[in-house]
Amino acid sequence: EFPQRWPSFFQQWLSAIMAGAALSAGDGPPVARIAPERRGLVDLFFRVLMQVHQVIVKPSAGTSSAGERIAAASFKDAMKEDMPAICKLWYSVLDAAQPQDALGRMALKLVSRYISWIPTVLVVNGYFVPLFLQFVRKGQFVAQTLQCFSQVLKKGMQSLQKIQIIGQLRIVPLLTTILAQPPDVDVLVQAAKITNMLGVE
Repeated sequence: EFPQRWPSFFQQWLSAIMAGAALSAGDGPPVARIAPERRGLVDLFFRVLMQVHQVIVKPSAGTSSAGERIAAASFKDAMKEDMPAICKLWYSVLDAAQPQDALGRMALKLVSRYISWIPTVLVVNGYFVPLFLQFVRKGQFVAQTLQCFSQVLKKGMQSLQKIQIIGQLRIVPLLTTILAQPPDVDVLVQAAKITNMLGVE
């Protein structure tokens, strides 16, 4: 149905979640906060986004037809208009997330899935990056945050731009902080992936 017959699909989800309160305009962090009674709706929307990624946005080149790949590209092009608002919803969830918060983990998982095709600046910016770094310093969602970083580094871009992003994400001191924390297998696996990428760069 989206985008031809239901172009406002994602906008209607966001409006329902925010209970009529618009997400803040511009590049700053959102000012609206999600009501506790809306968390179930957020969970459902995040599951929709995960299915969108798995079924529509990321078809396998080896198993999908040319028509399916064209349809996926068209879907992504249309969805890009809604991605700034969706990213601000992710930020709202993460900013309010408590340790072991399932919605926070899901938000980071979605960031790591979508970063491959959305504009990098939507999640590598002056409000997402401090939040990511805060998670690592506090030992909260560390593996999920590093997964987001590794997906950013995997994006196709010129070397100079990637080096700038490495500096913006403060990856080298970040890895030092991680090594000083109690060992966690998932965290160490993600840290090793990032270390290998840095070696390639």
